[in-house]
Amino acid sequence: MNPIYTITCIEDLATSGFSHTFGFQHSLDDAHDAIDKWGHEIEECRYSYIIVEEHYPSLHSNSINSWWYKWDDEQNKFVRCETPKKFLDPAIINFAMG
Repeated sequence: MNPIYTITCIEDLATSGFSHTFGFQHSLDDAHDAIDKWGHEIEECRYSYIIVEEHYPSLHSNSINSWWYKWDDEQNKFVRCETPKKFLDPAIINFAMG
């Protein structure tokens, strides 16, 4: 089975932490490319973070891996970052799939 890579955006973690899944790609490279291509438009919508999660088909799919991005005002784009401390708890998973 092939995975999908969900792209979920999260507001500033200091406030609500509201999230919205913008979509998915069939490859990790395509997910990263989508963020590079569409990141500026996503940021204008109010989001400070993006998480890409790897999921395999299942009724209750847990994300296998994740990649985080944070908006960088100086570079005017999303850049890779470490998992925010708020989300280091292994029980916090599946931003896209609930």
